[in-house]
Amino acid sequence: MLKPRRALIASVCAATMLFVASPAALGAKSRARPPKGGDLEQKRDEAKRKEEQVRHDLDLTRASETELEKHLAQIAADLVDRQTDAADAQSDADQAAASVVKITADIAALKVELAHRKDIFNRRAVMAYMGGQGRPLDDFALAGELLSMPSDLTDAARRTEIMKGVSQQDNDAYTALTETQHKLANDELALTAARDRARKR
Repeated sequence: MLKPRRALIASVCAATMLFVASPAALGAKSRARPPKGGDLEQKRDEAKRKEEQVRHDLDLTRASETELEKHLAQIAADLVDRQTDAADAQSDADQAAASVVKITADIAALKVELAHRKDIFNRRAVMAYMGGQGRPLDDFALAGELLSMPSDLTDAARRTEIMKGVSQQDNDAYTALTETQHKLANDELALTAARDRARKR
């Protein structure tokens, strides 16, 4: 009778020890134990570092996007400027080409007008000279040569005499002739400038 009771007590003690030493019991004991203060502080610092790193990365990304947007805006502005310059250059080239055509036509018309003015002036010069003293002019061409610089004092005197006679008779012919000559010279200069501008474009 004593032996079975001892065996029962031994079994109960063994079962109790196994329960106390089991992983579940150990885990429950561990869960019941509060964490150390150093572990919490370390985890909090680590979380804070990660948050700061994420914020830093976001700031860098935003800064990069801002710089990229500025760069793209500058490129777009430069493109607009270049397109405007190209349009202006094309407009200038078109205007220069049109000027060349117009001035060329004006010069051709002025040359015809100049020949006509010279003919009128020569006739007036001949009539003026023949009405005065000295050797009469043989033809109109000789009178036209007096428009150029005289070669000697005799030609200068004759030219002065003819100019005086023409001005006394009808100054309009001489004025129209000189105005036509000046306009022709100015148009020829303008034509040269327009051609140069057209070539540069």
